[in-house]
Amino acid sequence: MATNLCKKYISVLMLTLSIGIIPAFGADFNYGGDGSASNNLDLLRGSYETGCYYPAICGGLLVEGEIDGSPSLKSETQAVPHIHQKNPPQANIMLKQKQDPLALIPLENNLINHQTNIFAPNTVFDWSVSLRGAYRKDYNGERFETILTPNITVTHRNKNAIYNLGAQASLAKASDSDFSIRNASTEFSSILRIDKETSLSYGANAQISQEDVNSLSLNNNIVSTPAILNLNANAAILREFGRLTGELRLGYGRDLYSNTGLAGGLWQDNSARNRNSYSAGLRLTQEITPIINAYIDLEATRNIFDTTSTIGLATTQNNWALNGRAGLSGNWSDVILADISAGYALRQFDSTSLADSPAITIDANLTYRNNNGLDLSANFASDITTPDPSSGASLRVGYLLSASASYQINDWLRARASAGGNWASFVGSSDIERSYFAGVGVDYNFNRHVSLSSDYTYNISNNSATTERDSHRFELGLTYSR
Repeated sequence: MATNLCKKYISVLMLTLSIGIIPAFGADFNYGGDGSASNNLDLLRGSYETGCYYPAICGGLLVEGEIDGSPSLKSETQAVPHIHQKNPPQANIMLKQKQDPLALIPLENNLINHQTNIFAPNTVFDWSVSLRGAYRKDYNGERFETILTPNITVTHRNKNAIYNLGAQASLAKASDSDFSIRNASTEFSSILRIDKETSLSYGANAQISQEDVNSLSLNNNIVSTPAILNLNANAAILREFGRLTGELRLGYGRDLYSNTGLAGGLWQDNSARNRNSYSAGLRLTQEITPIINAYIDLEATRNIFDTTSTIGLATTQNNWALNGRAGLSGNWSDVILADISAGYALRQFDSTSLADSPAITIDANLTYRNNNGLDLSANFASDITTPDPSSGASLRVGYLLSASASYQINDWLRARASAGGNWASFVGSSDIERSYFAGVGVDYNFNRHVSLSSDYTYNISNNSATTERDSHRFELGLTYSR
């Protein structure tokens, strides 16, 4: 059933792709970039929330990582796909202080190799495809996987606007299961200059994803995971007032879940997880020095669920999600970048049987880069989400700590390493989640088009629904980039 839903929603993705490309081709464009930046834009002047590489779109298409690797935070509005990325974003894609927002993607962008102008002189089309094989050993035994990851980006630019269109997919076939679409997504975004101090950004994306049934955190009685469709639309206006920058943003999200397959041929209805989300936010960023900024970010989201769960909570989950945080960010010549913020999150439920749920949020990021090819980063993030109502919990409060390092040994060889942990507790339930990961990898470039990647990842998970489990994963992949 989940597979049929995947096929059904592919048409939605293709429709979004066709809608997004029409306005992008309607002007005199100039290119700059592939839309793959995933830097912490809290470090940047007048930026959006952490992880937004375009102001109009948060939780972007391309996130460096593994399809079945380290744990990651799950967004309230969409699950971020994990795909391999040959060229991780670097510091020179970041906005400078008082820089034109249209310079978010510089024209002379050396991060995109081998660009090919096929549509117009000011248009760049870029694509890549990766084929990987993986061996995994875990509590369920041993298995082999084949993963195909195509990716395409088109970016256009004229004097007053940037238009970006992208699509990617992760298609997998395991030795003990059928072909599956782990995730597929498409996105359109644009930044429009209104005047010297004002810019407007807008965009939309669609994504379908399905968790691996062999995930360490899943209960043993789950034989088929639900397919999840996320639809999002965002718009924001940014205005500079001297050293103060203000941003007002609006967003809409729609989440749809198929049923969960259980042992014995049973199905769990997930219609109570389907919802509409309406959000509005305000961000103020004040330049303290040429290096350090202070910011405050406020957001209110209205979550309205389609129906009430008949198990677990057995009451409506409709709620207001209120979030506020304040922090400092610094950028020392793109060599050291730092950001730290603290905030307060509150869930106010419509149902009188569910108590309001507050939580403290703390987020921090530290990055070091030098000209010798060394990149170091450490990150701590808070994750406040709505859990499956069948669990009986009204709120999930999670925290993720991670660190990564990479070193460009020479022009053709790069070494990588990462490690981290994820901790979560639940309001209204005694359940807990604990998981840890560590991994190493190398990238070998044969030439400007072809690269070979090799990775090893170790995961261990321990939560209330399962016993302690671990997994070893070895992966070898070949990527061709245009």
